[in-house]
Amino acid sequence: MKKNFKNTIAGVTTLALVATMFAGVAVSAEEEGAAENTVDLSVWTFEQGGQYNPSESGNEGYLNSVTMNGTGEVIDGWLRGAGSQNQKQSSSETDDGCVIDIENTGWDRTWGTPTVINPWSIMASTSFTGKSEHEYTVTFKASATARKLAVVDFVGSYGAAYSLEDPNAIVGDNNLIEIGTTEKEYSYTFTNWVYDNEPVKVQFMLGCVAGQKDLKGNDFTLQEDATYKGVVTISDLKVVDNSGVDPETETQTETQSETQTETPTQAPTQAPTQAPTQAPTQAPTTVAPTTKAPTTTVAPTTKAPATTKAATTVAKAKIASAKKSGKKIKLTIKKVANAKTYEVKYGTDKKFKKATKTLKTTKVKVTLKKIAKKVYYIKVRAIAADGTAGAWSKVKKVKK
Repeated sequence: MKKNFKNTIAGVTTLALVATMFAGVAVSAEEEGAAENTVDLSVWTFEQGGQYNPSESGNEGYLNSVTMNGTGEVIDGWLRGAGSQNQKQSSSETDDGCVIDIENTGWDRTWGTPTVINPWSIMASTSFTGKSEHEYTVTFKASATARKLAVVDFVGSYGAAYSLEDPNAIVGDNNLIEIGTTEKEYSYTFTNWVYDNEPVKVQFMLGCVAGQKDLKGNDFTLQEDATYKGVVTISDLKVVDNSGVDPETETQTETQSETQTETPTQAPTQAPTQAPTQAPTQAPTTVAPTTKAPTTTVAPTTKAPATTKAATTVAKAKIASAKKSGKKIKLTIKKVANAKTYEVKYGTDKKFKKATKTLKTTKVKVTLKKIAKKVYYIKVRAIAADGTAGAWSKVKKVKK
């Protein structure tokens, strides 16, 4: 059973890692004024390796609990001992991050030689629908109660979402990361060459990193964390589609536009030299051209640019009410036209710079959980289906 799991998971992950274990370079900034096309994420899935064989010492990779950042949902009930093998659980709603309590005794440490990285005993992932030939940027923040090594990757049903032939397929941070006690932001940009309208996983592998080389054979001097006990926090996860439209469709649109805006090379030079001597059976061919407008003089405004669609207009959100009851706040948002989702930020810092949580929801009535006995500040904004976001609401103060 252990061997089968190893071969199945390693087959997918190895392909993904081969192209991506390299030192990163800076990501280019977005053009000033360009709107972000944020992609919707799925619910999260978490997996623990559990216990394969009780007779093998240190053969466990366990999760103690997972807490979702925005909703406060706690995912517990992780099994121990027999029956805990490859246990999976998922969140009930989408979220931009989570807090993962890990207890790993080195479950995957002995799967290979020191040249192999085996981080599969603890995994967390969410996904988005990838479009072929689109470029995506994935950003998130991470910290831990104690130093943790992890592997970050972007994979689909049969391997990496990018070209394995390109050693620089991903621009940004190294896929083998060292999460420290101080929060740090990570960023990756890649082009999806594989999956069209299929799920692409954003995957965090948090098991044992026991190797001394990455899968491309490059040395790294990071001390292994085979028996990790601590908490890893992932927050502000966001996937942006930098392409917006399929490159082929965009080229066709530009070609059509150029054809439509072409004007005649010159106007007719003169009127008929003389009137017909008898009533013609049909209109003379030299009748003034205004009787039929040339097909080449179609005004370019006959097809409005995609950026002027009214559907992308999103009004400023408003908070109808926010009432605290025990360790919960019941929030009601006034419905906004064209809104597909609502983004809620809340915390004890009125400037939302620290101790802030983010929740994305399709509902206008939300319950914020795990609320402390403190004053809370809340703001909301509406987001359209194409990612266009409206202005933030006024900040609502909720007394303790």
